[in-house]
Amino acid sequence: GVEILKIKSEGYGAIASVNFEPTVVKMMKAMKQNNYNPIFMCQETNCTSKTVEDAVGVNSLKNVIYFYTVTTKSFKDAYTSNYGELPASAYITASFGYNAIYDLYGGIVNCKKSDTSCIVEQAQKQNNYNSAVENYKWNNRIVSQKIHFGNYVNGNKTEFGKVLSIDWKLTIWETLKSKNNSKKSKSVIPIFFINIF
Repeated sequence: GVEILKIKSEGYGAIASVNFEPTVVKMMKAMKQNNYNPIFMCQETNCTSKTVEDAVGVNSLKNVIYFYTVTTKSFKDAYTSNYGELPASAYITASFGYNAIYDLYGGIVNCKKSDTSCIVEQAQKQNNYNSAVENYKWNNRIVSQKIHFGNYVNGNKTEFGKVLSIDWKLTIWETLKSKNNSKKSKSVIPIFFINIF
């Protein structure tokens, strides 16, 4: 709860969280206890579940904007075949790990082990494997991917857009800014990005 109090005292109007479900529950409980209601952005499977609803109450989820990327059907099927039915967060996280390992491997086998510039360059050129994430590609040392956004209010999800993200933080910033400015406000929402709690 100390982190939430600090974020609140610094005037952040939004929190972008990339934490898993148990940490999201802790954060939301701390926000509720401290009467703090920022816009809360999080990965869909980690903040829109029945577990989260039961833990913090549906009324605590009025300011949630969720986002997600799409794991390819072939990867999801293979993952489920090997590990059984698990929460979506498991195979989504695994899909990025899968791509990262192939990218890194491609960089390492094509370069001398001490030539990190070569490894980084070659890792970005790997395209001879089936990506586990839809619309995944490198662009100037940053992975771009399609990100979907939606509102989560009273247990109902409503997708409101999708973008091809070049920079994850910038995408979220622009999404919040345009959503805020679509009404009458021209103010900028300060966002706190958190991935440790």
